[in-house]
Amino acid sequence: VRQIVAELLKDEGYEPTTAETADLALTAMRKERFPLVITDIKMPGRDGLAFLKDLRAEFPEAAVIMMTGYGQVESAVEALKCGASDYLTKPIRVNHLAAAVLRALDRRRLVLETTEYRAQLEGAVEEKTQALEFAYQKISETYRITLESLVTALDAREAETGSHSQRVVRFSLAIGDRMGI
Repeated sequence: VRQIVAELLKDEGYEPTTAETADLALTAMRKERFPLVITDIKMPGRDGLAFLKDLRAEFPEAAVIMMTGYGQVESAVEALKCGASDYLTKPIRVNHLAAAVLRALDRRRLVLETTEYRAQLEGAVEEKTQALEFAYQKISETYRITLESLVTALDAREAETGSHSQRVVRFSLAIGDRMGI
């Protein structure tokens, strides 16, 4: 089946790489991060669902198409829940394979674009937050200087105005405390 799928993909213009086991496939992925993996649910050694979980853990950006034989629909549904992009039933039809590959690669592209866009937005938000914090610090400094100047001026006039100045100082300091300055 692996060779037939590889030949079908070659006929569609792709350059597939094949691996006989899940471990060999993971080794190949570590060397060259393939955008798409097509795997069977039933494989020698480790089953396709375990392989899918390992792929998702190590290569979350890879699109994965699972193949299943007749009567394994439950496994295919489980594969979709675990992050497979699509699944195909055997025997594989060329038009179904080609459509699944296009869907999976398109979905992968959209996920990568969304991830990149989200990262750009987070960077912009962080940048704007820092700018706002800087502006707030400047305003706080200006307000503190103005408040301290006012207190100093009021202290100088204390002799002339008596207890009124003391009330204004206490009021000004209370306002500053409430503003966190």
